[in-house]
Amino acid sequence: MDPIVNYAQLGKYIDSLLSANNQLPVGPPHRGFWNTLGYDDFVNGNVPNVRDPATHQPMKILVVGDSKSSNLIHALRGTPGTAFDPDTGAFGMMPANGPPFFTPEQIAPVAAWIDAGCPNQPVAQTAASPYTRERGMNFWFDFDQQTLWSRIPELQAAFGEIFSKIPGPALTNIVDLFRGTVSAGTYPQAFADTVKTAANGFLKCAEIQLRVIDQHFPGDRDSVRLAFEDFGQGVLYDPRRAANPMYRTHIIHMMDGSPSDWVGFHRWHAFIRAQIACGAPSDRWLHLLRCVALAWSIQTEADPKVDQPGNAGLSPARLAAHRAFWDRATEDDIDSAFFQNHFQAPRIADSGGVMAFAAGGAELVGFETVRKLLDSAVAGGEPFHDDKGRFWELPLDALLAIKAIYGVRPIAEAGPNRGARSGIILALKGQPPFGPGGMPRMPLNRTPMADNDIAVIEKWIDDGCPP
Repeated sequence: MDPIVNYAQLGKYIDSLLSANNQLPVGPPHRGFWNTLGYDDFVNGNVPNVRDPATHQPMKILVVGDSKSSNLIHALRGTPGTAFDPDTGAFGMMPANGPPFFTPEQIAPVAAWIDAGCPNQPVAQTAASPYTRERGMNFWFDFDQQTLWSRIPELQAAFGEIFSKIPGPALTNIVDLFRGTVSAGTYPQAFADTVKTAANGFLKCAEIQLRVIDQHFPGDRDSVRLAFEDFGQGVLYDPRRAANPMYRTHIIHMMDGSPSDWVGFHRWHAFIRAQIACGAPSDRWLHLLRCVALAWSIQTEADPKVDQPGNAGLSPARLAAHRAFWDRATEDDIDSAFFQNHFQAPRIADSGGVMAFAAGGAELVGFETVRKLLDSAVAGGEPFHDDKGRFWELPLDALLAIKAIYGVRPIAEAGPNRGARSGIILALKGQPPFGPGGMPRMPLNRTPMADNDIAVIEKWIDDGCPP
């Protein structure tokens, strides 16, 4: 093989050998530190969470220019007389879950990199290295390893600061802060004031994410966008994950969940807005904000199957329509989309514009769509509803026959403004007899349904409640 010329290449090489041996992900105490430490910490620092069994002092990872004195090489070779001696050493030969172990021929490129002074040359982007799905898969694998599966200590500390200073559940607190301040009319100032209390954490998070992106796509925004497009299409099947039971339901790089219950895209949007508010480079992060929205939009339409290789993705024409819309979206456009659409992205027309459900009969919505919106709104709750519970799960004829819930017919009799007169719409909007001074707005003790989603249900009623 060609010589290893930078740190990112070293990490990929080690991972490729471990993957071939079904030894990923690497577990505690040090996990995959060749992916999680920065270059300087790797070449000058110590093995994370490991001490010399004889001296109880930290163990240096390597000695620059001297592979024969480097603990990394001792560990891979099982050098006799060291802590990695397979017969007498306190640790034994690495990897810890071997055999199989690396062969001398496999270790040689790592040793040569150390002996060469641990070069860290930038990877040039040329016409000879265009974007490919393999490159996209490798990017998302590395990104997830460093930020999720083998989360690096500096990112863990950054999250610790963020979640200790921003109230609410860790999965949704930044999203809740975004929605709450927009609803109150205090966004962006109140949002920025709050997230700046954890500025160091947000900026460290931004730095680490950009570092991974730049390792794979330095200066190449088009390739970054294509990687997000493939993420949204669910076409990045990763055999490294498929071969390892650790990943179970994560063998395709795509957003977890389904269009009816996503939180990941909204969480990423809120984090980016927080990072920009704290001073992260706005130009770069606006590009990534558009990429996140683009992936969200594509995955909403493509609806790829989780962990089923062979997702077809979208046609080039449909990808171009999504791209055309989000490439020109402003920050306010993106904020509005994520605020008004709790789970699924707005539909994109072939012209690259938003397909408005409530205008001009752009799309006829069916009962199943309405059911999914109401299911999402109650978020796993068990509502009472005058002892009628999840009444939208009834057959359509039975739903239309209900005369009253809390004194109001859920689907009004046919006539003008049927949707606006229906109890479902009044309850979701918090309009009398619901809301201040009356019965509580629905869903009870949940985030109010987005206006766009309410409009979908209202138009479905106005269209005659098609099945």
